Amino acid sequence: MHLWNSTLLDQSAVDCSHFKQENTKLNYFFKNNNLVLFYVYYFYFLKIKINLSLFYNAYKKPHVMTIEKLYKNANWIERETSEMYGVNFKHKKDVRKLLTDYTNFENPLLKSYPTEGFFDVFYNFFDDQVILTNNSVVEL
Repeated sequence: MHLWNSTLLDQSAVDCSHFKQENTKLNYFFKNNNLVLFYVYYFYFLKIKINLSLFYNAYKKPHVMTIEKLYKNANWIERETSEMYGVNFKHKKDVRKLLTDYTNFENPLLKSYPTEGFFDVFYNFFDDQVILTNNSVVEL
């Protein structure tokens, strides 16, 4: 099987840091890993798709090797995965952000991402102005 007969179709990740289920064989894989990285390849010669899964723990193994030299479209896909999930790719040349601003150091697709902000913004129809108030935590 040659790499020149293949194409990288997709790469993504799943945050499994809060995965806890009793009496399953999957606990062996998920107990020490934060993310599961998925690579989807299409092999033209065999005419099949192959899914490759990697278990990633940022504390034990701080980076993943980039495949940018093998697949040119991996540059964009790895930048998205790095920004959204916080995966560090070793020997990555282009590390600019695509979707969030440069002042944001948090990763939006992780389960540890805060879903509530520090301020609430409301539009007051009666006064025709935007009101910015401090956020108070609401217990449900």
